[in-house]
Amino acid sequence: MDIDFECTMCGKCCHDLRLPLTVTEAVAWLQRGNDVQILCEALPWPTEPPAENLLAAHKRRRSFAAMSGSLSTRVLVTLAAGYAGPCPNLQPDMRCGIYEQRPLVCRIYPAEINPFIELVPTHKVCPPDAWTPGLP
Repeated sequence: MDIDFECTMCGKCCHDLRLPLTVTEAVAWLQRGNDVQILCEALPWPTEPPAENLLAAHKRRRSFAAMSGSLSTRVLVTLAAGYAGPCPNLQPDMRCGIYEQRPLVCRIYPAEINPFIELVPTHKVCPPDAWTPGLP
């Protein structure tokens, strides 16, 4: 799928977020003096889904097995940079202050880190002129 997108430097995508981070990114985020949140989600997993269930395979790769009473579950742990207002690395001119070291989720924006979340331009905070045809 071609994505016709060109950043307008509006900075809207850099406000009020929880950015998923890799372990390496989380360490660097902490070393810059920022906070990292640990988000945990328990998913009921009473039976193992079939191998062709790609969404289940994705969740399995990102989680570990656990029991909740007698219920089998998968626990997903996400490290996240969370902040209210602008990203602590957003400069006054709307440029990223850690551009060369920015997290993967920022590098691939507007695409999603989760391959099962469809990229829908109207679900993004970017202005309409960011979605200019002919600028993949």
